[in-house]
Amino acid sequence: MPDPTITKIDQMINAFRLLQIPADIYTEVCKELLKDSREKAHLGGVRALGAVRSVETFVLIAEVLKSDFSSAVHRLAQTHTSEYQRLENLGILTKVLAMRNLPRDTRLLALQKAEQAARSAERSGGPNLFTAGPNGTLTHPTAIALTRLGQTLERQKDNEPDSDLRRRMTDLANHLRQVLPS
Repeated sequence: MPDPTITKIDQMINAFRLLQIPADIYTEVCKELLKDSREKAHLGGVRALGAVRSVETFVLIAEVLKSDFSSAVHRLAQTHTSEYQRLENLGILTKVLAMRNLPRDTRLLALQKAEQAARSAERSGGPNLFTAGPNGTLTHPTAIALTRLGQTLERQKDNEPDSDLRRRMTDLANHLRQVLPS
């Protein structure tokens, strides 16, 4: 992209949302923007990655946070990663946590955001959050997402080589086991 202005980045984002740009090409353009030598391009790449919530964009934004970019680029990346702690993104974090081949920093960031999402769900869930339906299964989408997160953590924690991550996974899995009906 010769001059990655905000207008051009926003046009690319809109074209992606209108399905005029395939996901793989969109992601490759974002990666190229991050490889560019200009801060303006880096900011555009992070802006575009942050406009789309997916496992791949989370991983790429996490890579930006641990790479040598300007403080402005890091701040924008942090702003976008904070969006992942929203309850509607819990499924993405669960998928990231299920991926064993990711760097520790990426998995830790996903775990931190999942912890924040779980706390948020408990605070704002209301009385129907953990209510089971007639067949005994949870019916609230947030409770279902928290159950899936707990199941993923149970599977991953015993094979986690990093002791701090393993402890945090265990703590969150235990907490979810306590608050979710069995």
